[in-house]
Amino acid sequence: MAVKGRAKKGSTRARLRVALPGLLRLRAFITTFATTAVTISQLMEILKNKGLDPHTGAQCRQLAAHLPADSRVKQRVCRWLDHHSAIQRQLSDLPLIVSSDILESLFGHFKYILERSPQADMNRTMLLLPALCGNPDQATLANALAHASHGDLVAWDNEQIPYPQRKKRAAFFANDQSQKAGDSSLE
Repeated sequence: MAVKGRAKKGSTRARLRVALPGLLRLRAFITTFATTAVTISQLMEILKNKGLDPHTGAQCRQLAAHLPADSRVKQRVCRWLDHHSAIQRQLSDLPLIVSSDILESLFGHFKYILERSPQADMNRTMLLLPALCGNPDQATLANALAHASHGDLVAWDNEQIPYPQRKKRAAFFANDQSQKAGDSSLE
């Protein structure tokens, strides 16, 4: 496009010049936009694969330094890094997970388990999700089992988990059928 002079009639360059008149005037914008897109892509790749910790935060700040000083994207990225780096330092020495991939994996495992029981009550089945997180050791599991009686679980269940529509319908129709079957005087 930057070649001066007339383009051959019907050539790709001629068609581009007709389709995108004045594109060359946008060269500075396009260059800045491309640099920003590539930089943010590299930054996201680091955070997605390694999480946010002091080392990856420093890498991301180095990448952000390549963006123009007045860039809104640069300002927002730096603000985000400052804010979330502080959160990461408060929580743990481990990197802060920045990607939704872990949640997608968790729900993938959940769906796999749910497939085994197609009539499962969704409210109760959701209680499986914490069990799929982390790798609890034997002591943690034994402690949880020792301090959770069946009666406590049933009481908590009745108080916290709403009765699902499927069970309400089943109870209604079961009750309706027993009334029909029991009242033979109307026949």
